[in-house]
Amino acid sequence: MERIIKLFFILFLAVCPCMQAFGDTTQTQTKMATTTDCIKTFPIGFEKLYYLTLAGINQYNYKIKEMQTKSGFIIFTDNNNKTFLASIIYVSSTKSMLKLTPCDNTYNFTIHTPTNMFNYIEANQLKTF
Repeated sequence: MERIIKLFFILFLAVCPCMQAFGDTTQTQTKMATTTDCIKTFPIGFEKLYYLTLAGINQYNYKIKEMQTKSGFIIFTDNNNKTFLASIIYVSSTKSMLKLTPCDNTYNFTIHTPTNMFNYIEANQLKTF
């Protein structure tokens, strides 16, 4: 009888940590965007970066509200109804900078929109128009 009680006790101790592991649920936190996450320099010209930004907005089904080609800005709304200003800045003949800023100047959005745009431009920067 004593052996059976010891066996049940050992099995109970072995099962208890497993029960706690099943009960724990870890919640993943999404990374919120900062100012530095929304600025990136690309080794392509001003005009090409402007057109690649337009193509990226179209690729992800964002809605364009306003755009000006001469000054190089595009105002668009992403799928979460967050309005952004995409500013293309001339650095040199072979370098340009893309700056994505929220129009209401509050950085309480996830990093997905800037990351999607930057990844699209990096993937397509070698293509010719």
